[in-house]
Amino acid sequence: DQQISKHTGSGTISLYRTRDQIKLQDTLRCALQRQLLQTALVEKSVPHFDGARLRALSTPSESRTLEQQQMVDYADTLIAELQEAIVLLIAAPMYNFTIPSMLK
Repeated sequence: DQQISKHTGSGTISLYRTRDQIKLQDTLRCALQRQLLQTALVEKSVPHFDGARLRALSTPSESRTLEQQQMVDYADTLIAELQEAIVLLIAAPMYNFTIPSMLK
Protein backbone atom coordinates (compact mmCIF):
# COMPACT_ATOMS: atom_id res chain seq x y z
CA ASP A 1 0.00 0.00 0.00
CA GLN A 2 1.06 3.59 -0.60
CA GLN A 3 0.39 6.48 1.74
CA ILE A 4 -0.09 9.96 0.30
CA SER A 5 -0.18 12.88 2.71
CA LYS A 6 -1.69 16.29 1.98
CA HIS A 7 -1.07 19.17 4.37
CA THR A 8 -3.94 21.58 4.87
CA GLY A 9 -4.49 24.55 7.13
CA SER A 10 -6.39 22.35 9.57
CA GLY A 11 -3.93 19.47 9.65
CA THR A 12 -2.76 16.58 7.53
CA ILE A 13 -5.00 14.34 5.48
CA SER A 14 -3.62 10.89 4.79
CA LEU A 15 -4.86 8.91 1.82
CA TYR A 16 -4.08 5.26 1.29
CA ARG A 17 -3.88 3.66 -2.12
CA THR A 18 -4.29 -0.05 -1.83
CA ARG A 19 -2.69 -2.61 -4.10
CA ASP A 20 -6.16 -3.21 -5.56
CA GLN A 21 -6.53 0.45 -6.52
CA ILE A 22 -3.11 0.50 -8.13
CA LYS A 23 -3.84 -2.77 -9.98
CA LEU A 24 -7.20 -1.41 -11.19
CA GLN A 25 -5.52 1.70 -12.58
CA ASP A 26 -2.89 -0.40 -14.35
CA THR A 27 -5.54 -2.72 -15.76
CA LEU A 28 -7.69 0.13 -17.04
CA ARG A 29 -4.71 1.89 -18.59
CA CYS A 30 -3.63 -1.28 -20.43
CA ALA A 31 -7.13 -2.31 -21.49
CA LEU A 32 -8.07 1.06 -22.86
CA GLN A 33 -4.59 2.00 -24.05
CA ARG A 34 -5.49 5.57 -23.29
CA GLN A 35 -4.37 8.15 -20.86
CA LEU A 36 -5.80 7.61 -17.41
CA LEU A 37 -6.99 10.90 -15.97
CA GLN A 38 -7.20 10.87 -12.23
CA THR A 39 -8.59 13.82 -10.32
CA ALA A 40 -7.99 13.83 -6.59
CA LEU A 41 -10.38 16.30 -5.02
CA VAL A 42 -8.04 16.64 -2.04
CA GLU A 43 -5.43 18.12 -4.38
CA LYS A 44 -7.72 19.84 -6.89
CA SER A 45 -10.62 21.40 -5.05
CA VAL A 46 -13.73 21.72 -7.18
CA PRO A 47 -15.87 24.65 -6.01
CA HIS A 48 -19.45 24.05 -4.98
CA PHE A 49 -22.16 24.88 -7.50
CA ASP A 50 -23.65 28.05 -6.07
CA GLY A 51 -25.76 31.00 -7.19
CA ALA A 52 -22.78 32.85 -8.66
CA ARG A 53 -21.91 29.89 -10.90
CA LEU A 54 -25.53 29.46 -11.95
CA ARG A 55 -25.71 33.16 -12.88
CA ALA A 56 -22.44 32.88 -14.81
CA LEU A 57 -23.75 29.92 -16.82
CA SER A 58 -27.08 31.69 -17.42
CA THR A 59 -25.53 34.96 -18.58
CA PRO A 60 -25.07 35.35 -22.36
CA SER A 61 -21.38 35.10 -23.27
CA GLU A 62 -21.18 38.68 -24.53
CA SER A 63 -22.50 40.00 -21.19
CA ARG A 64 -20.29 38.00 -18.81
CA THR A 65 -17.73 39.60 -16.55
CA LEU A 66 -14.17 38.24 -16.54
CA GLU A 67 -14.89 36.35 -13.30
CA GLN A 68 -18.05 34.81 -14.78
CA GLN A 69 -16.19 33.78 -17.93
CA GLN A 70 -13.51 32.06 -15.82
CA MET A 71 -16.25 30.14 -13.97
CA VAL A 72 -17.81 29.05 -17.27
CA ASP A 73 -14.42 28.06 -18.74
CA TYR A 74 -13.64 25.93 -15.67
CA ALA A 75 -17.07 24.25 -15.84
CA ASP A 76 -16.58 23.59 -19.57
CA THR A 77 -13.20 21.96 -18.85
CA LEU A 78 -14.72 19.61 -16.25
CA ILE A 79 -17.65 18.76 -18.55
CA ALA A 80 -15.28 17.99 -21.43
CA GLU A 81 -13.25 15.64 -19.20
CA LEU A 82 -16.43 13.75 -18.31
CA GLN A 83 -17.69 13.61 -21.88
CA GLU A 84 -14.38 12.20 -23.16
CA ALA A 85 -14.28 9.44 -20.55
CA ILE A 86 -14.94 5.88 -21.58
CA VAL A 87 -14.98 4.69 -17.99
CA LEU A 88 -15.81 6.82 -14.99
CA LEU A 89 -14.74 5.38 -11.66
CA ILE A 90 -15.52 7.35 -8.54
CA ALA A 91 -13.94 6.27 -5.27
CA ALA A 92 -15.22 8.41 -2.43
CA PRO A 93 -15.52 8.25 1.32
CA MET A 94 -18.91 8.22 2.98
CA TYR A 95 -19.66 11.07 5.38
CA ASN A 96 -22.88 10.82 7.40
CA PHE A 97 -24.23 8.19 4.97
CA THR A 98 -23.72 10.39 1.91
CA ILE A 99 -20.98 11.36 -0.55
CA PRO A 100 -18.77 14.47 -0.12
CA SER A 101 -20.52 17.68 -1.12
CA MET A 102 -18.08 18.32 -4.00
CA LEU A 103 -19.52 15.29 -5.80
CA LYS A 104 -23.17 16.32 -5.44
